[in-house]
Amino acid sequence: MPLESAVNLLDDATHSLLDNKVLATVEEAPTSLTLLLTTIASNSDGTIDSKYRETPDSKALIQEYADLQPKLLSAWEAKDFKEIRNLSTSAPYIALFALMAGFRNSPAPTRIRSAHV
Repeated sequence: MPLESAVNLLDDATHSLLDNKVLATVEEAPTSLTLLLTTIASNSDGTIDSKYRETPDSKALIQEYADLQPKLLSAWEAKDFKEIRNLSTSAPYIALFALMAGFRNSPAPTRIRSAHV
């Protein structure tokens, strides 16, 4: 099953701030997409499941979802990681959860969330 886009809960200014944090950490083209994903997860304002801050989990996710590699490469080239922050393995669930929880009164649901959890 491919990764899908979920509801975007962050405004553009927040995405830009988080992008700058990623770029400050990964200053040159990453030698590892796992490193890039762990850095994006660490700078996601809670939109990416915190387990992907760890190398083994990020590596497993990249191996499981073949469409993630080109998305990470495109995001790096564009220096824009918004799309990565909004990916989900279960977009319908995330979108439904976000609507049920209410955008303003609840924390953002996590993204790139395993459908097995």
